[in-house]
Amino acid sequence: MFDLDYSVLVYVTPDRICEYPVMEKASDSLVAELISDALKLKAPKYTWECKFCQFAQMCSRKVI
Repeated sequence: MFDLDYSVLVYVTPDRICEYPVMEKASDSLVAELISDALKLKAPKYTWECKFCQFAQMCSRKVI
């Protein structure tokens, strides 16, 4: 999709931030499928999760 030699997966948790190098290239169709699948996921899974989430203030999917 971007014709990169490698990319970095950044994983953010409440305790830390991790970086993982990704050397394999993904096809445009795979990237589009992964994005489509992620957008279909119900978030939050449970309504009470937003009360405990540190990203709730900036989250567009926050349940009040």
